[in-house]
Amino acid sequence: MLRGKLSTIIALAAGLTCPAAAQVKPLDSVTAGAYYAGEDHSFVENAEGLKFRRGLNALFLADGGLTPWKNGELRYTLRQDINGHYAKGGLHKAYLKQQAGKFSLTFGKDSEHIGPGRQSLLLSKNAAPFLMLRVKTERPLEWAGRWNFVMVNGWLLEERQDRDNPKIFIGRLGWAPIPLFEVGLTRASQYGGAGRPSLMPWELPRMLLGADENSSTGKYNTDGYLSYDAAVNLPRGWRPPAAKSAKIYYESAATDMQASWQSEDKGKYYFPFGINPTIPAYLAGAVMETASHTLRLEFLKTPRLFYTHSWYPVEGYTNGGLSLGAPYGINYRSLTFNHELRFTGGNAFEYRLLYLKQYAYPDAAMERWGLALSGKLPSGSLTFSPYASLAYAVNRDPNPLPTITERGRDNNFFVTLGLSTTLKFF
Repeated sequence: MLRGKLSTIIALAAGLTCPAAAQVKPLDSVTAGAYYAGEDHSFVENAEGLKFRRGLNALFLADGGLTPWKNGELRYTLRQDINGHYAKGGLHKAYLKQQAGKFSLTFGKDSEHIGPGRQSLLLSKNAAPFLMLRVKTERPLEWAGRWNFVMVNGWLLEERQDRDNPKIFIGRLGWAPIPLFEVGLTRASQYGGAGRPSLMPWELPRMLLGADENSSTGKYNTDGYLSYDAAVNLPRGWRPPAAKSAKIYYESAATDMQASWQSEDKGKYYFPFGINPTIPAYLAGAVMETASHTLRLEFLKTPRLFYTHSWYPVEGYTNGGLSLGAPYGINYRSLTFNHELRFTGGNAFEYRLLYLKQYAYPDAAMERWGLALSGKLPSGSLTFSPYASLAYAVNRDPNPLPTITERGRDNNFFVTLGLSTTLKFF
């Protein structure tokens, strides 16, 4: 009786009719977690905005949704964060997704990862979900190979230190002419916000072509990005016998875009093709998967001015104080190694090694060594997820924003410990 009433309330609140064939799950699961963080403003990379204040932190999540019609899905996640500094809660995610053939259309608060690696230069799941309109291929299109496409227009609805409520537009087209090889092209822009002109949908192509990208007052002067990527899937004879798959990949990205016919300055990064010798960002990696192991090695580099712009000079390309792209923001190089182990019964364990060097100042470069451990231990309808991380930072940057570096002088050792428990109802 109670379940039926809750289902009806949720369906009416969403403005949807709930036919007899609809699948209604007002509450799929709840998660409760407690973490002790030794470092203020620390975060878990690519965890959709999971960050901590120093001391004890509590996290509560509740997931649910319904299928109101064929190939349609409404999903939502409620979230509550509590620590010694504040308590806040609300909708972490809430979106309506409709699939039609090989395409899907999504509107609502969600996150997206774009790029060939576990990390991403232009859009990752590092920051919290944001309001977006997304079109993507759920299955590849086949014509002279296989094609994948994703396009996201996002609204970053927040008060900021530079310009409130900016928007982002990002799209990637991937093409695999043969199963062993894939290339991709990604174009992104941060635009709009308080005090900047709004762009209508039919004006976005002109913006993406780089019109007025670097002019001081132009309507189409936005924080533009372009990246090229390539991935090679190694054939069976080129990988260990136990490996089900092995891939190497590379991505090069740059900012300060400009159409090639608009300037004689050969140092600009032209659209659609060009090379920027001064402010490139790179991502390169290799991943191998067996029946019970996944191993990944990644190198990432971002330049000093990569995620900032004259219109967005402080918080720049961020959401909620976390980078929308590379986890640690600007002006660093990192090498990471991930190893995931899967066991019978759904048990899993993963460790992650990190070395990072950030060139805040020539005589005070920040270095960071890190080890993160996480696991999943299912037991019936419960899943226990322990987490631990250890980090040693030299000349730690005291500014928590990923777009600003400040001189650090302290060497610190930090420990984060936590445990979350998920209860599934269905």
